[in-house]
Amino acid sequence: MFGVCRAHTSLYSAEELKQIALYEPKKLGSHVFTTEYESTIAYGKIFALHDEEAQNKAMALLCQKYMPDKMKFVQKSVDTERKHFNAYEIILEQYSAKAKTL
Repeated sequence: MFGVCRAHTSLYSAEELKQIALYEPKKLGSHVFTTEYESTIAYGKIFALHDEEAQNKAMALLCQKYMPDKMKFVQKSVDTERKHFNAYEIILEQYSAKAKTL
């Protein structure tokens, strides 16, 4: 099962994000760039991305799609939290999904 990346965009102002990036960069990963899971089933092949450049690109693409207003903080978060996350490439063969939002 795979999830959808969503940012908690309304929690922090632009100035607060700058302060977090400067003084508490670990907080970017745990409080700003978080993941929320919904019902998705996917079939295919998955490969771990071990190369830092590939990991950077993957995270930048995800964040560009779901949090474009926070792109200037992505690399700082990735560099700070790299040892705490894994990045994967998924070659989808088939998928289905459901969501119920309030």
